[in-house]
Amino acid sequence: MTKEEIEAKKGEEGKVPEGIKEAIEEFHRASETIFKCFDDIYSNYLRGRDVREELKGLRDVKSDLFHLIGYILSSKKEGIEKIIEGKGITEEKRAKILEFKERYRDLEDEMDVIRYEEIGFINPPTDFSFSFIFDEELKSPLIELKILSGRKEILHSKVPPSFVYGLVGSLQTTVKECLTEMKEENIVDFEIEGVKELAIDAQKEAKGILDIVEGMEKRR
Repeated sequence: MTKEEIEAKKGEEGKVPEGIKEAIEEFHRASETIFKCFDDIYSNYLRGRDVREELKGLRDVKSDLFHLIGYILSSKKEGIEKIIEGKGITEEKRAKILEFKERYRDLEDEMDVIRYEEIGFINPPTDFSFSFIFDEELKSPLIELKILSGRKEILHSKVPPSFVYGLVGSLQTTVKECLTEMKEENIVDFEIEGVKELAIDAQKEAKGILDIVEGMEKRR
């Protein structure tokens, strides 16, 4: 996966894969087989099976198609339409690409994890979910938190807010220590900008948490 594809996951459109027109032509020629293959993969996905090995098989056999499909699934519809407009792609082929994106969009995270792994990432988080309950016996809220890497669950915890915030603090300290140690290295701009943006957001969230807690203290 290219640097531009990582940037796309930060909210920007990624760089168009090289040879996209040729890959689209191949995609169209083999579309019947590709759709049948992905129907089977998607069926297994809906059954809760790990489909990454099947997707890696496509990558190993047809690398250009794999990266085109990854680009299709991870890009916004408007971005795809804008790119293929200037490539002499017929309306029929354009419609087939957008049909593919719509039909298999649930596989985006699985494709992303594989592409992240190509550059050395391990279990990159792609999604998370949470819910809250109040435990009358403990007299404390509990947060049930799940962090996913594609379909794979890499963290499942049900603990009070202080535990979760302690984890956040530990992770934040890890980031600080990492940047302190690596500050003399030639770190790419988009990573520095991303960390800065997230640090500013974290400051705002911390201020909001303090306001809520101090409000609770005053009511008591």
